[in-house]
Amino acid sequence: MIRKIVFVGYVVVVLSMAMQVLAANDWTNATLDGKWSTAANWSEGTVPTMTPDSIGDSRINLTGANASTIDGTMPQAVAQWLHVGNFWGQTATLNVVAGGKLGTPIWGLGEAWVGGENTDAIGILNIDGAGSVAKSEGWRIGSATLGSAVVNITNGGVMQGGTWDNYIRATATVNIMSGGVMQMMGVSQFVVDGVIDISGPTSLLLLETDRLPLVNALIAAGKITGNGIVGNVSATYNEIVPGYTVVTAIPEPMTLAILGLGGLLLRRRNV
Repeated sequence: MIRKIVFVGYVVVVLSMAMQVLAANDWTNATLDGKWSTAANWSEGTVPTMTPDSIGDSRINLTGANASTIDGTMPQAVAQWLHVGNFWGQTATLNVVAGGKLGTPIWGLGEAWVGGENTDAIGILNIDGAGSVAKSEGWRIGSATLGSAVVNITNGGVMQGGTWDNYIRATATVNIMSGGVMQMMGVSQFVVDGVIDISGPTSLLLLETDRLPLVNALIAAGKITGNGIVGNVSATYNEIVPGYTVVTAIPEPMTLAILGLGGLLLRRRNV
């Protein structure tokens, strides 16, 4: 009898631990304030933490007025595993804006998924404004066939990937615009089956170490474009940023013409 009681107790403990690990912290926006930092906006009643076995996955499956927002007035946001778009038939939006921070100074999220990897969910990640940073050790953006994703990095916003593998899947588009920066640091594998489009003279795609062979292959395959045009990008190593392969968009002819006209007018004014 004692053995049976001990065994049953053991099973209960194991099941309890398993349920705890599998539990998810879902974004509900119950208060309607849209703030990631509001505990009541999460199904577990607590803001996500870096501890994987306390809550498990943090999942955002709401968009529009119910999108989750991280800005510079909030503490730095963290999560061990983050899904932006996870449920079937759902669209999810996460905004990192106005100096907001997602990730940690030492290492970012364990992994972050944008768009359903095994569902048809749509994920949207907006990183906008100087000082706004979204960092993950491993990004999983889009999927091979099902869910889709759009990442917009704009106006000085920065997206950082760490040393885990980072994937831009076939259904994903990453737009680096108006001075946005996508920075892959010490990446062991950088796979682009979708499209990364760079627009604007100060927008940058940065890959640590010499990745020119990989980048040139992606450019030739139309996976990295400039202003929506295949081949309209330039790649260098160790020139613009030491230790990095840097990809920039080649200015459009109209932009070059405007810049040339501006220079001509300036010279005439100085004469």
